[in-house]
Amino acid sequence: MFSSALNIAPANALVSEQYHYAYKQQLKVLENYTAGLRRLNVADSIKRLLYPFLPKRLQKEESFPVLFYLSYGSAEATGSSGFVINDLLNPYRIDQYKYGMLAAHEAFHAVVSIAFQQNLKPNIDYNTAEFSLLYFLEIISEEGIADLIDKPLLLQKRSPLYKEVSAMVANDETLAVASIKKLDSLLSHAYNNALALQPYTSFSALANAFGKNGGHIPGRFMGNVIKKGGMLSANLERVENPITFIEAYNKTASLSPKKYPVF
Repeated sequence: MFSSALNIAPANALVSEQYHYAYKQQLKVLENYTAGLRRLNVADSIKRLLYPFLPKRLQKEESFPVLFYLSYGSAEATGSSGFVINDLLNPYRIDQYKYGMLAAHEAFHAVVSIAFQQNLKPNIDYNTAEFSLLYFLEIISEEGIADLIDKPLLLQKRSPLYKEVSAMVANDETLAVASIKKLDSLLSHAYNNALALQPYTSFSALANAFGKNGGHIPGRFMGNVIKKGGMLSANLERVENPITFIEAYNKTASLSPKKYPVF
């Protein structure tokens, strides 16, 4: 029943089929790679990359996420609520360059998302537009810091993903500035009239209208502005608080000669 898929030439296959074909071609290499994850203690490599972006109180063994490496089906990874899921082929490529780097980015989400949840008020209503907005701001702030872990390294010319990542960030400033202006307008209207949030009662509605790529835009740009402005260390003390991230961005952006928009 699978003969038609098996006979497809890789060059003519769909992207997903090409990805699975790559798995098949590198199966033995990936088996050796997975065996090495424990032997080489990938967790220690992840911590070396992750901990400079976390306050001391979150640099605890009990806070470190559970790591999963599996056939995800595409070049994806995700981290949240104490766990990280890595597609096996993707970190294998990146780990040849910098061991544990992709997982470190996702581990940041896994650790900080729990800290965010623990700071929420008891009995909070997760179904309100106000919470969706807070959560969207949290994702923006998380991506803003997490991208400082891996993107500077991936943008070096010897990186295996140099071309892909360079293309991804090419219009960051333009897109982020537009998103910040739109989001600031929403916040201003919502401050005076809560009904302004009603068209955006879900995270996806906010992410589609006021950002791109799940909060990487404008988060990545904002994180870079904070770092260049010397406010990163101060922001990390309350890294799970999106309001602190916005305040740090506002302070550094207002001092920038480029006069970036603020909230």
